Amino acid sequence: MDAEIFSVTAGAAFISTLLFGLATLRSVRRTPRERRTLPGSLTLGAALCTVGSLCAVPAIEDSIEGVTHIDNVGRLGAHLCGIGLCAGLRAAMTEWTHGVDCRGRAALLRMTKGGLVAATAIAIFATHNRCGLDFTSSFARDRGVAAYLGVVYAYGLWVGATTATTAGTLAVENLRSTEHRALGLGQAILGVGGAACVVYTAAEAAFLLSQQVFGRAWALSVEQTLSSLCAGLFMFCSFVGLILSSVARPLLAALKR
Repeated sequence: MDAEIFSVTAGAAFISTLLFGLATLRSVRRTPRERRTLPGSLTLGAALCTVGSLCAVPAIEDSIEGVTHIDNVGRLGAHLCGIGLCAGLRAAMTEWTHGVDCRGRAALLRMTKGGLVAATAIAIFATHNRCGLDFTSSFARDRGVAAYLGVVYAYGLWVGATTATTAGTLAVENLRSTEHRALGLGQAILGVGGAACVVYTAAEAAFLLSQQVFGRAWALSVEQTLSSLCAGLFMFCSFVGLILSSVARPLLAALKR
């Protein structure tokens, strides 16, 4: 199932990268520097998600490990790109939550937080990575794997929760306005993606904690199926929601004129 889910996600992320990239080029020509936060952040996040989704496809992950001769490097790449997507998403949302004067600094701060999380994950990975180990829930009893995944999932849980609450609140306000319904619909879909991220990371974190504390948890097959579905839903809803609220909205406005 992972191959199908993440192949679809990679395709959606690639299309989103192209759309956000075109929006970024248009923004550079027509928009003041302080207003370019949204398209640039989205382009970066979508590009990283494309790479990360491809790394999560089992066949490609195995090929990367075969070429680099480094165990679990494909999994590390997928997680780092996921962190990059979350950081880009958080930076892009400053367009809705911050004034023009402080938007750039807020976006930079959020990207820096993502970079620190990525650096921490890399340090733990480098310390505990070894042959025969897999940095997934299958090895949740290993303390190194649990620490690594704990950092990744804690950041994902925070991003998912803040995205769901912020986007959901804004969606309720904008859906009431005829003029801003496209924006509100995009934010509502983004909020659903944030909720899916919360379910995904919370379930993974609970599985890790149960394995570490009690030495057992629910069925691994159930955990893996739920995680793959929720992770794919988070990424897919994020791109659909952001396309509707950022790229499609100006086009719809132009058509109405």
